[in-house]
Amino acid sequence: MYTHADHLALSAALDEFAVPMFAVERQSKDAHFRFIGVNSAHTNRSGLTNADIAGARTCDLLPPQDAETTENRYRDCVDRQTVLSYVEKLAFAGLSTIWNITLQPVTLRNGVQRIIGTASTSTDHAVTAKLEDAAYYATSAQMQVAQLRSFLEQVGKRPDLPADLRDKAIMVDGLTHSIDALLSDIRDAASKADNTNHRQTMCQFGQKR
Repeated sequence: MYTHADHLALSAALDEFAVPMFAVERQSKDAHFRFIGVNSAHTNRSGLTNADIAGARTCDLLPPQDAETTENRYRDCVDRQTVLSYVEKLAFAGLSTIWNITLQPVTLRNGVQRIIGTASTSTDHAVTAKLEDAAYYATSAQMQVAQLRSFLEQVGKRPDLPADLRDKAIMVDGLTHSIDALLSDIRDAASKADNTNHRQTMCQFGQKR
């Protein structure tokens, strides 16, 4: 699907993804890369539309130093025919944003070299950090609950303590078991949510090339 000669059809294909995506290509090894499409998610983040970027070179959209660095990365990607991932700070329309970029080379039948890029911003990674924190705190809480359960089990087994106290300890131990199970669910849900979007995107990307 990423070999569409029709750039509008390519942009429509990229719109199937919820993450920001873009496409660039060059007609020959000595030519500059030109942007040929972005999806709606990219437009929402960068403010750039297909009309804004169609046929534009990196130097038409970025400050000189950023443009040179970006162009060199595109060349490296297609020359080595390998996936590249990196983090960079780019300014579009005077607004600087930290982007996490992945470049995938695609060679068309006519020899044109194309790159399909995915991009996530620092906002996406702030969400990831919160999910990681949730998983960490849930795990830490489970460790504390485990210590409490160990203590309650010992209390429940002590014959020198009143029977009603031992019964209460056993009852509370049962509650801590439920709490531990809930914390485990929270930890697993946070870990899965952290990976789901990236995993789904990469699976779709591989299937639809």
